[in-house]
Amino acid sequence: MSFSPSDRRVLHWVPGSPWARDGLARALAEAAPGDVVLLLQDAVVAALADARLPAALDAALGTRELAVCAADLAARGLAGAPLRAGARAIDDAGMVVLAAACDVSCTWA
Repeated sequence: MSFSPSDRRVLHWVPGSPWARDGLARALAEAAPGDVVLLLQDAVVAALADARLPAALDAALGTRELAVCAADLAARGLAGAPLRAGARAIDDAGMVVLAAACDVSCTWA
């Protein structure tokens, strides 16, 4: 079975801080409806309900499926912190399930 690019579900891995790098902005610009943005490492702060992001990033995050690495939240002392609407924290097993559900993975460092 072949897929056209629009039929592929992409998992966008974003590890870098949204204030120090442009990986999140680039991932959101490329993400299509149905794709998933997974925030890891220092990028998890962008999933917080009180994150002060540029308006364009904030608006774009609201239009994409957003997953956040729970272990990375915990490592930064943010376990249990309120997340933005639509964001969900996932554990390692959840990341494996998510990766398996997507056709392509792309890391935005």
